[in-house]
Amino acid sequence: MLILLTFYEILKNDSKIFEFLFEIPKTYNPSIYTYKIAVPYNGYFEINYEVLEFSKLSSNDVFNVAREKVFELERKASIDVDYIELKINPYYKVNDELYIRNKIKFKISFFYNDIQTNQNYNPNHREFINFPFPKSWIKSRVFSNSINFFSNAQIWIKIKIKDRGIYKISANDLLNLGIPQNLLIINQLSLFAKIDTLRSPIIYADSLVKQVPIYVYDENGDGILNNNDYILFFGEGVEGFRNINGTIKFYRNPYDNYNYYILAIGSNLQPKFMIEKNLSYNQIVYSIGIFRHDSDIVNTGKKGRIWLGEEINYNNSFNYNFSLDGIVSNSGYVEISLVGAEPLSPNECGDATLQIILNGQVIDNNFQTNSIVRRTKSYNVSYLQANNNLTLSIINSSCSNPKVYLDYFEIRWTRTIGDGSVYFQTNASAKLTNSALMVLDITNPYEPIILKNFSDNVYPNSIYFIANEFKTPISIEIINIAKNLYELSNVEYIIVGPRDWENVLSDYINYRSRFFPVICGTDFCMDSLSFHNVKYVAVED
Repeated sequence: MLILLTFYEILKNDSKIFEFLFEIPKTYNPSIYTYKIAVPYNGYFEINYEVLEFSKLSSNDVFNVAREKVFELERKASIDVDYIELKINPYYKVNDELYIRNKIKFKISFFYNDIQTNQNYNPNHREFINFPFPKSWIKSRVFSNSINFFSNAQIWIKIKIKDRGIYKISANDLLNLGIPQNLLIINQLSLFAKIDTLRSPIIYADSLVKQVPIYVYDENGDGILNNNDYILFFGEGVEGFRNINGTIKFYRNPYDNYNYYILAIGSNLQPKFMIEKNLSYNQIVYSIGIFRHDSDIVNTGKKGRIWLGEEINYNNSFNYNFSLDGIVSNSGYVEISLVGAEPLSPNECGDATLQIILNGQVIDNNFQTNSIVRRTKSYNVSYLQANNNLTLSIINSSCSNPKVYLDYFEIRWTRTIGDGSVYFQTNASAKLTNSALMVLDITNPYEPIILKNFSDNVYPNSIYFIANEFKTPISIEIINIAKNLYELSNVEYIIVGPRDWENVLSDYINYRSRFFPVICGTDFCMDSLSFHNVKYVAVED
C-alpha cells in the first residue's frame, strides 16, 4: 500500500465526503490501480469523477486492458468494516489509438445514520485510503457463544454409522450400556447429527451440530423407553446421492470413513419427532435408478481421501461388468469422466483419443483427453440391460506411452420401485407395490418425513428411502467427558498435539505456567471439540 501513496493525493476527508486525486506517476505501471475505501455499513454512497488531464500514448503495451469505463467497484466486507475495492483503469482507446487519463478527481459522498459508538480503530484499518473514517462505520463484532450441548443433558451417546439407512436403537441397547431406566424418558431424548461430517449445501451454517427428528416406538404408551420399545432415525451415509441445490448429485464425505450421530438422554432440549403423512394417490410409476463406479483409497487418519483413478493405457483397457436392478427400459443416461496423466517423460502423455463401448455398441469413438485435465461427457443410450459391460480403450495418442485415468462413470436408468433410495427426476405419481417396514421422504436428509402409505405426488429431484429392514449402528457408546473438554470457562488455552506428549507437557506446564491449560491428543481433541460451534483446521502430528 505504501507504493500507492505516490499515486493519489487526498483532497478532502470527512464523515460525508471523501475526495482524492488519482495521478499516474512519471514511470507508469501498465495495470489497473486498486484502492480500498471504507464505507458505512448502515448507509450508502455515491461516486463521481472528473478527468482533469489526459494524453496520447505511443506504446501499445496496455492496449488490451484499455476500457471506456474509468473504474469498476466491488463492495466487500471485512470482519468489522464494509468497504469497496475501487479499480481504476486509466487507459482507453479512440479509433484504435491508445490514451491515458493522467489525472482523475474522485468524489465519494456517504449517506448514513450516525450512531454513537466507542469502537476503536485497529491497525488493519489503515489499509483504507480514507482512514480515519467515522468510528460509527465499525461494526460491533458479534461472536455467538457456542451452544454447549453437553450441559443440556445428563448422558450423551455417540452413534457410529457408515451407510445410508433407517437405524434402530432398542431400550435394551441403552440399558446394556449401564444407563438407568429412570433416565430413559421419551420426551427427554434428543438426537443430533454431527454435520461437519455430512457436508452439503443443505447444511445450516449456524452450528456444527443439528438436531434431527426421531421416531419412538412406545409399546405400552407409558412415555418410558423400556421392554420392547425402540428409537428409529434416518442416518445419512458417507457417500451417495443427495438433493444439492435442487439437483440429484453425488456426494462423498472426504474427511472421514464414518458419520456420527449423538443421542442426548435426560435432555432439557425440546425433543424432535418425525412428521407423519397419510397419502392416497394410486397411480403406479417407475423411479430413476443411479449406479456409480469410481476408485479412491480408504481415508487414512481423517486427513482426506486420496483419489486414485483406474489407469488406462495401450496395453490395459478398462473393462467393467455391472448389474442394474429392476430395469424396465433399455433407454438411459451414461456419464463418463476421464483425466489425462501428467507427462513424466518424453514418451509419456495424457493426450489420447478413447473409444467407449457399452454392451458391444460404440457410443463414442472420439473421447479426447489432455494431460492433468478432467473431461466429462454424457450420452443418451438405448441398449441398457440387467447385466452390462463397459469398455474404455485408447485408440490414438500423440505419444508412445499414453496414460488416462477413469475418474468415474455413472448410469441412470428407469427401474421399478424397490428398497433403498428412490429418486425421481420428473413430476410423477408413485405407489409402493409391495410392503415395507418404513418409507421416508429424505429429500432433506435432516428433516425426514414418514409416509404411512407410500403413494405420493412426487416432484423433480425428490428422494425417498424404502426400508425392508432396520439397520444396526456400527457402535454406540457413552461419550467420555472425563477430560472435561466441554467445560472451558476457566481454560485459557488448549494444547493440541500427539497423544504421547500429554504427560511431558502436563509436567512442564504445571511447573512453568501460571495459566490453566487443557492438553489433549490430536485425535481426541479434534473429535471432541468439533461438537462446538467453532472453526478449526486439520492438525497433523
